[in-house]
Amino acid sequence: RRSRVLSRLDVRPGGGGRPAMATSDRSLEDLKSQVVHTLESNGVLGQIRAQLRANVYKAIDTEEESFSVSQGPSSRLVKSPVGRLMAEIVAEFLEFYEFRHSLSVFYPESSLPRERRSRTEVAFDAGLERLRNDSSILEQLVDQATGYRKAGEGYHSSASSTTASSPPPQ
Repeated sequence: RRSRVLSRLDVRPGGGGRPAMATSDRSLEDLKSQVVHTLESNGVLGQIRAQLRANVYKAIDTEEESFSVSQGPSSRLVKSPVGRLMAEIVAEFLEFYEFRHSLSVFYPESSLPRERRSRTEVAFDAGLERLRNDSSILEQLVDQATGYRKAGEGYHSSASSTTASSPPPQ
């Protein structure tokens, strides 16, 4: 195929690799047609069309969401300092565990900007004295509130309980 495309180029001295002038319009149309056919047969053109459609829908959805979210309950949530902190903690949890799809929905629904405060700032405002890198802020807050500590593969309560060691019902 490459040789067919190259054969349409004028390779005579002074031609500069441009299509010959006498047949330039026809050759250009033939070349376009061949490129489109090749891209379609390789599946590349379909992928490009799908990406374009997805981005168009995303742009439309973003416009609609920004209008509806700015007037809904979630906008009231982030206007309150405590509400914004809660939303930031949830976002950090989703980021920590790489829930990218959930996060892409959560940002517009929560009215949080994509650029946010640092993890350290959020942890400090949430009341964590020491931020660990091995777990999310939400996990650390639950650990702190319930007395659970991460140990080995599971969570174990610092309080003794007979129900905690009982096997699950069958």
